[in-house]
Amino acid sequence: MGISERKEREKQQRRNDIIDAAEKLFFSKGFGSTTMDEVAKEAEYSKGTLYLYFKSKEDLYLAITVRGMKILEEMFKNVLKDACDGLCKTRMMG
Repeated sequence: MGISERKEREKQQRRNDIIDAAEKLFFSKGFGSTTMDEVAKEAEYSKGTLYLYFKSKEDLYLAITVRGMKILEEMFKNVLKDACDGLCKTRMMG
């Protein structure tokens, strides 16, 4: 594995750490009550590092939403693989 792959993996890990910290705080304190300083402290990064990855708190919220949608999409795909009929699949999705 080359240096560029390692750096990209580390960059993605930092991004995920920030998203995880923000998600924890947004769910516990609420979006409006959470500051970027608190997210930085929870993620154990500087506030400047947060702004390298996300332009604003709203961008960070969007990243959490996108990650949640990807999880939901995977869940739906797994249900659709089942061999039951359409009504059964709809019930399983619910």
